[in-house]
Amino acid sequence: MFLYLAMIDSYADKSKFEILYSEYINLMYYTANRILRNSSDAEDVVHQAFLKVIEILDTISSPRCHKTRALLVTITEHKAIDLYREKQRRNVLPLAEEYIGAAPAAEERYRADPLVQTAERLVRENPAGWQGTASELTGWVKEFTGVSYTAQSLSHQIRNLRDAFSKYDDIIYQPASYAGNSRRVHALYKKLTVC
Repeated sequence: MFLYLAMIDSYADKSKFEILYSEYINLMYYTANRILRNSSDAEDVVHQAFLKVIEILDTISSPRCHKTRALLVTITEHKAIDLYREKQRRNVLPLAEEYIGAAPAAEERYRADPLVQTAERLVRENPAGWQGTASELTGWVKEFTGVSYTAQSLSHQIRNLRDAFSKYDDIIYQPASYAGNSRRVHALYKKLTVC
């Protein structure tokens, strides 16, 4: 981030950029990686997107609003699509390591998932475990990462992540079951380790 701050003159603009950076870097990376499916290229795109943000920083009035979020996602998408098209034109072959399955790592893709980031945070902030409906979980994902899911798509996605939660983070996901008040409740909790 210091590289970017060195490019900005005014203190007010530096403060605004710090907010943008901390608020949206994960969303921008997720957006780029979703298009490119390559973590290194996604990082390059996020860098290029932040350089563009610095160019138009004076046009951004409020760093924490839905219009700003949409603008940063759009800039990132355009940069990612530009890179994708450039690689298609040059017909660049993937690195040799991709042929042997070394890149991009499954754990990198797992860590970049907004649902994973939210589950990790919920379990960290609720040591006894977290329980709630799919709608409540979609609200937490949106609050923590800025990514929107429908309750149905989230339920499907979280079921697909069940094994990865256990493998990478020792998180147990208990699928939706009916609670006493007829609500379908999902549960996330940390696996107990016995010494």
